[in-house]
Amino acid sequence: MKNPKLLVIGETNFIYSIILAQDRNCGYLLDLASENKIDVAIPEFSFFEVKGRIDERFKRREDKLKEIIFFLNDLMRSEYHKDRLYDVKEKLKQLYMESSKEKLDVLESAEDIKSLCISIPHNSDIAYRAFIRDVANLPPYKDNDRQIYESILSFTKNGNDYDTVIFYTSDKEDFDHQEIRDELKEQCVEVHFDSGNVVRRVMRTIGD
Repeated sequence: MKNPKLLVIGETNFIYSIILAQDRNCGYLLDLASENKIDVAIPEFSFFEVKGRIDERFKRREDKLKEIIFFLNDLMRSEYHKDRLYDVKEKLKQLYMESSKEKLDVLESAEDIKSLCISIPHNSDIAYRAFIRDVANLPPYKDNDRQIYESILSFTKNGNDYDTVIFYTSDKEDFDHQEIRDELKEQCVEVHFDSGNVVRRVMRTIGD
């Protein structure tokens, strides 16, 4: 019997977890993809969303560092505080100066992930269906989530030759709705909200 073909579909949080080393299970799934034991697919829209989140995250950090450094400069006008705070200020300045490089490294990590995955396309038809979903008050209820979900629906409706298709998201609050479960079930897509369960499901299927 041929080896079963398995596809794991992730979304924005899958990328984010790997980049920030928050979830080893997601990293392991990506390793399996790099070894051609499974396929991992992620919506193109998710990569755009990740870039936006990273830009926002680093901007907040840099703004906060500038604010703290400015405050320390003000305190250091006093001779009493000057010597005590000098090293602290220099370390914060170093963090600020290294922030741009760190941001580039994180963005490069996202590109590395993308190179190992199938990119699920996004287009005007998907955007329109996400709009109709909003008008119909169907979950998921956040605009970016609707764009991502409609990308996944379109991708799975187009057919594939996988024996097992899993949609994994840690975003249970936004995706754990009966309507979503029913729609994906029609496409023979399993829904999982725990990365450990996904890994166990995958290992049972591929037999490693």
